[in-house]
Amino acid sequence: MSNNLSAQWEKLLRPGILTLFYREYPLMELYDDACQRIQEFLYKILRFLLRQYPHRAELEQWLYINYPEAQYALNRSSRKRIFSIDQLQTLIHKEFGIHNEMDINYLATTLEHCTKDVLKVCEEKFLLVKPNVHDRPIIISSSG
Repeated sequence: MSNNLSAQWEKLLRPGILTLFYREYPLMELYDDACQRIQEFLYKILRFLLRQYPHRAELEQWLYINYPEAQYALNRSSRKRIFSIDQLQTLIHKEFGIHNEMDINYLATTLEHCTKDVLKVCEEKFLLVKPNVHDRPIIISSSG
């Protein structure tokens, strides 16, 4: 990813410009603030994995520096799949071009497993308190 493109994406993720981010990268339907934060987190994770393919320890370090409340992102009782395959394909095309032959199913599975593993490790290491899912409903429209 070029530095110019990286700078553009960082600008899209700044507070106050999120409406532009959601128009350009509509990953999920948003129902509340918790879902909005999940979308931001998952997009950052995907972008990071596509760019660097880190080991789990590297991702763990990055995750809790950049998004300390990432435990919101994994709640199996509230969602089926983080990204649908066609949504991932759209992001891949935006990042790498329309002719990229990356295995989207593999990427989706890797993203889910890596996120789950990292959050489990970080939860044990830092003794993070999980949010009460009944306090803030997390509803994510999903397919696949």
